[in-house]
Amino acid sequence: MYKEQLALAIKQNGKVLREHGDAVYLPFGSEYSIFIKNLNSVRASVKVTIDGQDVTDGTSLVVEPNSTFDLERFIKNGNFERGNKFRFIERTGAIEDHRGIKIDDGLVRVEWQFAKPLPKVEFEDIHHYKRHHYHYDYDYYWHRPPHWPRPYWSTTYTSNAASSSFSLGDVQYTDTSGSSEVLCNAADVAVNNLSNSLRSASFNTVGIAQSSIQAEASVDVAGITAPGAISEQKFTTVASFALQDQVHSIVIRLMGRVGEAKQKVKKSVTVATRVKCSSCGKSAKSSEKFCARCGTGLQLA
Repeated sequence: MYKEQLALAIKQNGKVLREHGDAVYLPFGSEYSIFIKNLNSVRASVKVTIDGQDVTDGTSLVVEPNSTFDLERFIKNGNFERGNKFRFIERTGAIEDHRGIKIDDGLVRVEWQFAKPLPKVEFEDIHHYKRHHYHYDYDYYWHRPPHWPRPYWSTTYTSNAASSSFSLGDVQYTDTSGSSEVLCNAADVAVNNLSNSLRSASFNTVGIAQSSIQAEASVDVAGITAPGAISEQKFTTVASFALQDQVHSIVIRLMGRVGEAKQKVKKSVTVATRVKCSSCGKSAKSSEKFCARCGTGLQLA
């Protein structure tokens, strides 16, 4: 999915899953990761919630410009060395009796803000040359040899100057496994960069968006995300940066059942998956809705 210069996908076993509207289909018991690509020329501070739970322990992923990040685990209790992977499981009766049914079960919500562009600083470099006075036997006069530069001129230079002032007290983290992604404390950044009125408006907007998500959530969602195997994905701290006021978001539904019969998904539908027509057997891309040969509607397996 793509929105506001950021792309989002769900991956399983390193393969991107095919989206059907706002939903992806994967078998219960599958471990997955959240793939984020920042297509902007500035950093993006990204917050991730799954089943209504903040999975990065109060911090936000910050993806560098024109780069990607693949989040595969929970961050809990400030542990940036290791943690549990995301595992999609069926919400059974026993689970419902223990934890209840949440209206945002099965939803992966990604919210982000872009960094403020670096300021452009203009400065003027002025060169002065002194006029020389030459004396001859006749009248005094000013003389400038032709090879001299003009007496006065100015040149204006424009450059991008990196900001050297950062708010203190912000904690940020980065993935050290070969990419440049970082984590920052979203709450502190919001406090440092928004006035009280703007901050209240932003929170109201988030509340409205959350209400919309809850209203659209299906009561038939039968899967939730639970702790999986141990992941060694590591994070470290970095300096903070100012954020733009505008907040963007994308929601993806994880589905473990398909069709009116609510049959369990047996195999993940990836972007490379091909389906066969039930009438004539012709292969087709998973994104196609009807068979090109006979016109039969293509159903997910």
